Amino acid sequence: MPAGCRASEKDGMRAAAGIPDQDAESAEIKCGIFYGEKRMSSKKVTVVIIVLLIANICATTFIGVSSRKSSYNTENEAGTVQYVMYVGTNDKDTYSQIISTEEAKNIIDDICFKYLEGYTIQDAVGSFVDETGTATHESTIACYFDGADESTIYKIADEVIETLNQNTVLIEKTYIEMDYYGGAE
Repeated sequence: MPAGCRASEKDGMRAAAGIPDQDAESAEIKCGIFYGEKRMSSKKVTVVIIVLLIANICATTFIGVSSRKSSYNTENEAGTVQYVMYVGTNDKDTYSQIISTEEAKNIIDDICFKYLEGYTIQDAVGSFVDETGTATHESTIACYFDGADESTIYKIADEVIETLNQNTVLIEKTYIEMDYYGGAE
């Protein structure tokens, strides 16, 4: 029997009964791993097993990472859609801030929450030249929507424009890579 092979129970009973062992070729077929006509060495077998394990781990990791997607499912080849809506706090008729930034944020938050389950709101400062040629700086609220659909964003924008008496809001649309990370597993 070739080195490194264990005798089967049947081979042990044959030896105890004085029956000759299987011939070398059938024993190699029973316990060896072959490549063509030759038996692979245990080092080669170990290397093959390690390579297969690494390939399996890589494939499993890729599948695991690619299956974690935005719950809004608006991905394409370019990534997940992110909209950012910038809302100034100056009134369109008076060109001045009538309500506080905090109150405007609360109004925007209430509107967004009617349409979406998740978003981010931040304070910013907007600067632009208005239609009269006047340089304007105003308290601005930036709203980040990751993975939301376009029609929902425009419904939010319509309601914000009307409620806060705005001429316009600025809406940016970008494609991003994102992952809701929950820590090491």
